[in-house]
Amino acid sequence: MSKKEPKPTLTGQRIKTRKRDEKQKLDPYEFRQKIIETLNAAGNNLDEVSAQLDQKGSQEYRTYADSLIHILLTGGLLAPGGSIIEGPDTSGVYRSDVCVFLAPGDDETLLAYRQVFHKLIRRYRYLERVFQDEMTNRIIPCMKGYKEQERSNLAKITAMFMAVNQLDAGCLKHLFTDPLVKDDLALNFATEMFRTWFKYSNVREIKKTLTAAGMEGKLMLLFPLNKRSMDNFEKHFSEAGLEQIIEYQKNYHLFVSKMKLQEFVAESIADEKSIKEIVLTCEEMMKADKLGEHEVVIHIWNAIMSNVEWNKKEDLRSDRALRHLKAYTKLIAAFTKSAKCEIALLLRIQEYCYDNMNFQNLFCKIIQMLYDNDVVSEDAIKLWYKKKHSSKGISIFLEQAKKFVEWLDTAETESESEEDSDEENKQPKQAAENGDNVEAENGEKTAAAAKEASDEEDAKKGAENEN
Repeated sequence: MSKKEPKPTLTGQRIKTRKRDEKQKLDPYEFRQKIIETLNAAGNNLDEVSAQLDQKGSQEYRTYADSLIHILLTGGLLAPGGSIIEGPDTSGVYRSDVCVFLAPGDDETLLAYRQVFHKLIRRYRYLERVFQDEMTNRIIPCMKGYKEQERSNLAKITAMFMAVNQLDAGCLKHLFTDPLVKDDLALNFATEMFRTWFKYSNVREIKKTLTAAGMEGKLMLLFPLNKRSMDNFEKHFSEAGLEQIIEYQKNYHLFVSKMKLQEFVAESIADEKSIKEIVLTCEEMMKADKLGEHEVVIHIWNAIMSNVEWNKKEDLRSDRALRHLKAYTKLIAAFTKSAKCEIALLLRIQEYCYDNMNFQNLFCKIIQMLYDNDVVSEDAIKLWYKKKHSSKGISIFLEQAKKFVEWLDTAETESESEEDSDEENKQPKQAAENGDNVEAENGEKTAAAAKEASDEEDAKKGAENEN
């Protein structure tokens, strides 16, 4: 008789969740109440505020990091539109007076609040990322719901944070949205921010911070569309005493104009447009954007040299480079009509050959080819050689150019000698010509005197005959 196999049964082990791993129900209102009580107890003594926040730090800071940032800045929990959340129990205290928004607007007080954030973030490093995110995506974008004084305090402390790299300029990316721009909220915020920022930083550092965040070309976007012009930009920031921002914007506009010109030349060369057409368009762009010839010639050089893939073999690369440049000597010559432009071109060639190791041995050959094609003059080459050269690779390039400059000096001396010789040869010839002229004049005088004497004698004879 066969024995049936027992059916399989499901067995398992009941895993009991540890108390520490149990997910607690998030209650930001309870956390808000604790922080507000701490702030109100410390009052305006911000050192005490820092000490109390440091003591109470726990797992709650990690859980409610965004709520903590909101309370310290606005005094309470921030609603999406910029208002302060009152609930769930409206009878309780939902906002503290000890916060950035409700603080006096003087720099000393706001710097003290910045120190509170600095100590807190240094103690709890995970708050740094949360702080950047909340300022970028919640605090600044909701400024339309704030009062004027609150926006002013926010602009000032934002500048103070960026001055010490506690915030990067990426927090300003939502400043350029239409709701903030059309009511001048963005412009006024930025004006107050820059005014404070320049107190604690310099133009170089501010430019570096804006560039790192991709903000260098966006300042004009702070203005509504109907006011977006350089004249309005200059007028507004001049009245605000921010001449540095005007200069910064002008420099950026100039940089963009140069890049557009260089891009146009590169595309025109690729499309094989005529030199005459390229020159005319470059002159128009130069006039429209108020560029100098010495600036234009540099970017024309960049465009010409960027359009070629150079051979790795030196002899082939040398030959191709010279032939390529010779094809565009008329284009370069159109913008080297002054010594300043010629020197600018020579310096750019020096820097280019220094930066591109494969071209270091070609420097003198390029200069000589440009000289032979009337792009740069003898005087400009000598001036570069003696005074105006750059320090980049100078020992290499001066040594290369030495024989060529000596040849120019020799050629000039020989030319002067030939001129002197021609002058000396002219002098005897001139003297002979002068002698011939004197003899001719004397002959003419003798003939005239003889004729006059003959006439007098004939007159006498005629008188005697009459008698």
